[in-house]
Amino acid sequence: MFSIALLVLFGVALALFKLYDVMMNNVMQKQQRVEQEDQEILQKVKLNRFFVETITPNASGKIYWKNVKDSYRENGFIFIHMKNDNCVVIPERVFASASEAAEVFDFITMQIAQNK
Repeated sequence: MFSIALLVLFGVALALFKLYDVMMNNVMQKQQRVEQEDQEILQKVKLNRFFVETITPNASGKIYWKNVKDSYRENGFIFIHMKNDNCVVIPERVFASASEAAEVFDFITMQIAQNK
């Protein structure tokens, strides 16, 4: 009897986890447009031959290329990893074309190579 009750509780827990996941995905999809257009959380990334700068309405931070560990492209994003284990993520959807995203990634890898 105890085994059956434990199995039922385990099944209920799995069902609740799945329900929670489905509900959170629906909420995130509904809020996606609002979050993308919210000026308070908008973040800009500026790349030049000296540093990577992240700009928000409240703060700005510069990371010099000598402090960048590596960079790679994956699943429509460009990841720039710092030596202190921070990361700057640039979605490729912000670029006008795939070739522009490739050019930016090539620029990033060139700057990393030149500053090692």
